[in-house]
Amino acid sequence: MSWLPPPADDPAVPLRQRNAPGWRIPIELIARKHGLFPCDLEPYEKGETIVWRAGDHVIKLTLPQCAYQIEAEVGCLQATHGKLSVATPALYAQGDLSGWPYLIMTRIGGRPLADFWPSLAHEERLRLAGSLGKLCRELHALPADGFPFGWDQFWREHTANLSARHAAHGGPPALLASIEPFTRGVREAAHGPLLPLHTELSELHVYAEERRGRLELSGLLDFADARVGPAQYELGCLVEFLFRGELGLLREFLLAYGVPEGELTSSYSETLLAWCLCHRFNNLNRTLALVAPWVPDSLEALAARLYALGPG
Repeated sequence: MSWLPPPADDPAVPLRQRNAPGWRIPIELIARKHGLFPCDLEPYEKGETIVWRAGDHVIKLTLPQCAYQIEAEVGCLQATHGKLSVATPALYAQGDLSGWPYLIMTRIGGRPLADFWPSLAHEERLRLAGSLGKLCRELHALPADGFPFGWDQFWREHTANLSARHAAHGGPPALLASIEPFTRGVREAAHGPLLPLHTELSELHVYAEERRGRLELSGLLDFADARVGPAQYELGCLVEFLFRGELGLLREFLLAYGVPEGELTSSYSETLLAWCLCHRFNNLNRTLALVAPWVPDSLEALAARLYALGPG
C-alpha cells in the first residue's frame, strides 16, 4: 500500500491508521519542502486529521474534501495569534500535496487539559473553569475578521431534520421526539450578535502548564471548525466538551464569562441545552451518558440536572 496521499477524488479515508509509520513519507516531504527537515517527526495520537510534530512546528494534513478546515484554521490562526492571554499557534506555511491540503504552525507549550483534569480536586477545577470563562470572553471580544462567516446557511444545514440526526445515534424515543419542539425557539431566533467562536472548547484543545506550583491555562489550538456565530453556540456544549457534567463548573465559567448571576436560572439551563442539542457535534445519547444511569423523563428535567443553574 502506498502511503502517499490518494488523489483528491479518491473517497478512501485511511484516518483510522493516521498514526501509522507510513504517514512519515508525506509528512517528511512537506517538512523538506518548507526547510524544516532534518527534525524529529512524531505523530500526535489523537484527533481526526493527520497531525505530526516536526521539531518546533506542527504539520496538519487533511482530506481533500476537508480543505475548508485548513482555510478556516489559516484565517483563525492569523486572527488570534498574540491576541489572547494564552498562546495560540502562529501560521508558518500552507500548501497542497497531491490534492491533500496542509498547514504548518508553530508548536505551543503545555499539555492538553485532559492530561491534568482527572487528578485535580473539585476546587481546582472550579478555579480553572473561571479562567476558562475569562479566556472565552477574550476570544469572543476579538474582531471577527479571519473567522469563517456564513452563519445563517450553516445554521440551516445543521439544524434541519434535527430529531433524525439525533435518532441516528439512538436514545429514548420520547426524548428524541421532543427535540424539535424543545429547540424551536432557539432554532428560530439564532441570528446574532455574531462573534468569533472556537466551537469546540474541549479538554483536548485547551492547554495548561504548571506555573509557580499551580496549574494555569497556557494555550488554545485547533480552529478547524471555528466560525462566526452567536455566543450560546459555544456555551451550550461546554457542560459536555469540557466539564463532563460536573456540577458547579459551568456556573463558575459563566460568571467569569460575564453572565449576570441573576440570569443563571432554570430557564437559562433549558436554553443552553437547546443550543447544545443544535450543535453539529452533539448527540442526545452521548449527553445522556453524563447523567447515567439516571434517565430523565423530559428534556426539561435533563437541563435541570445537567446544567443546574436554577435554584436548588
